[in-house]
Amino acid sequence: MIGNNVMMGSDVKLITIEHGYKDSSLPMQKQKSIYSPIVIEDDVWLGDGVKVISGSKSINIAKGVIVGAGSIVTKNLDVENGIYVGAPAKFLKSRFE
Repeated sequence: MIGNNVMMGSDVKLITIEHGYKDSSLPMQKQKSIYSPIVIEDDVWLGDGVKVISGSKSINIAKGVIVGAGSIVTKNLDVENGIYVGAPAKFLKSRFE
């Protein structure tokens, strides 16, 4: 789900699938896939090249969050109006500091 007033830079990727690999009786291409949702709340800005990878768990990006260009999101970004950067994305500061 994508909220209202969300901005996304170029080459942003929202990846909601992870391929299984634990069943040794099956070749990789036949492993079961796992789907998990991504929720982006209102007034979020994802910079150029951001990747949000939900993998085997859902990801929530809180209201007002900014994610810096090139960052990789692998867990919830739960501080409203927070600025997150890096790979993996980590809290840097509040937008209003």
